[in-house]
Amino acid sequence: MEKQVLKKIKFCDICGTDQSVFNTCSNCSKDFCYDCQKKNIAGQEFPHAVHFSGSTDCYLCMGCLASPAPKVKTILSAYLKIQQLRNESKAFYDDFDVRCKAAETKVKEVAGKYNIK
Repeated sequence: MEKQVLKKIKFCDICGTDQSVFNTCSNCSKDFCYDCQKKNIAGQEFPHAVHFSGSTDCYLCMGCLASPAPKVKTILSAYLKIQQLRNESKAFYDDFDVRCKAAETKVKEVAGKYNIK
């Protein structure tokens, strides 16, 4: 069977591929593929919440990050606060995890020494 289909395809604005084009700049609407994003040449993604990400995450291309318009500065400021809190949360839980493991190791040592089962 033969069908004629009209298909809308996004192309990466950096490398020109039509494969795996996932991100669009929230400001200028340029599209970027997965490979360019992973190489950190396309832009940066900013999650909208501290403990999860989703459909209202912000993606800004390198051009918009380099010379942000006033609107973008305001948006970027809000998303950077979220990013700062994510980093703070990770640092806390990394330290907390180290202290938990140390305490659990100490309990195992004491339990072994006094034959506690």
